[in-house]
Amino acid sequence: MAPFILSRTNERATKSVARIVLYAALFFVATRLLSGVLIGAASAVYEQLLGIPNPMGALRFGGSPEVAAERFGANTIWMLLLVAPLFEELAFRLALSFRRAHVAIGAGALAAFLAMRLAPAGSFFGGWGGAAVVAVAAAGLLYGCSPAGFWSSKRAAWQVAAGWCSAVGFGLAHLFAMEGLSWELLPFALLVCFMLACAGAVFVYLRVNLGFGWALGAHILNNIPALALLLSMQ
Repeated sequence: MAPFILSRTNERATKSVARIVLYAALFFVATRLLSGVLIGAASAVYEQLLGIPNPMGALRFGGSPEVAAERFGANTIWMLLLVAPLFEELAFRLALSFRRAHVAIGAGALAAFLAMRLAPAGSFFGGWGGAAVVAVAAAGLLYGCSPAGFWSSKRAAWQVAAGWCSAVGFGLAHLFAMEGLSWELLPFALLVCFMLACAGAVFVYLRVNLGFGWALGAHILNNIPALALLLSMQ
């Protein structure tokens, strides 16, 4: 048996759907508890040694319900419950099937994500319209330049490494949502990214063993507690 969740890319051949889902749930709960302990300990260190009583609040992390509550609007529920999970799963997990069309769409979604995050505020490419142009261009270019059968031939050799890149990249991508990020807060921010990367590993595991819909469903479930807390603050 492969020693780590991201190495388990062929579980469906030997395990039932129920066992795969149970393992994913246990890994999620265990790593979320571990992350909570690490973040709690880091918060105490920041308060005692650096005089920062609430490093999570200082980060201004957009994924935090407390921060999202300040910007709550009519579209917030749909953004948290559907748009954000779907967009992130397309960008970080769709290509793990190693089908040419999926790789192209995933590359397009990832390019759109980077365009919106890296383009100057208020610029064309920083909005959904410009990001859509970038997505179509990136997807079309990759699809057109990929020989038929190329990606499927690389699946066995590259899938584990791609899964690691997906999980780690998904975690680190949330640095873009931390408006108060500074060198002083970077170690704490990386602990938050570690927690999210562990969730990303669960989504990868479900994606490669059960399919894209399972990863998307798990991502939506992951967002529900934060959404419930956000709604309770309104």
